[in-house]
Amino acid sequence: MHLRSESRTCSRAAGYGAYPPPAQGYPQGYPQGTQAYPGYGPPPGYPNAPAPAGRAAPRGAAAVDYPFSMLRLDAKQHARVLAIQQGVRSRMEKLLERGASVGRKLNALFLSGDPVDPKAARHEFDAMSRIQYDLLMLRVDSWNRALAVLTKEQRTQLRALLRERRPPARR
Repeated sequence: MHLRSESRTCSRAAGYGAYPPPAQGYPQGYPQGTQAYPGYGPPPGYPNAPAPAGRAAPRGAAAVDYPFSMLRLDAKQHARVLAIQQGVRSRMEKLLERGASVGRKLNALFLSGDPVDPKAARHEFDAMSRIQYDLLMLRVDSWNRALAVLTKEQRTQLRALLRERRPPARR
């Protein structure tokens, strides 16, 4: 049986399929511009498109995370929120690594093919629960510290932003 993918002339090893390398400014995988697929592709101005009107959020390493990126923070507020988020990020990564390690140990109990020792399973489950609790408290602490940086008007704006992103309640 002859498949279409066998008839391609360009090597897939280059990562481009049958298309030439992408134009500068487009991520790998897009053909030259968007002419090959009208209506598809990156938005106009990609990757250096300006932020939407009313939102001044820097990009890259100096950007604060959502939802604070959607607010107009002055330089001092931006620096404080960024410091909070960067401090939390490193601690959260360590907790997530520990959680993955405990999860692998817990899965190994079941993948061994032997009967599972209830005490060992309980011990690993308790360790996972402690990590999840620590992650929750880390999020609560960082959220409260970041909210303390905002003005009253910014908190009102933040509430409205979060309310419009919230999914409808189930009944």
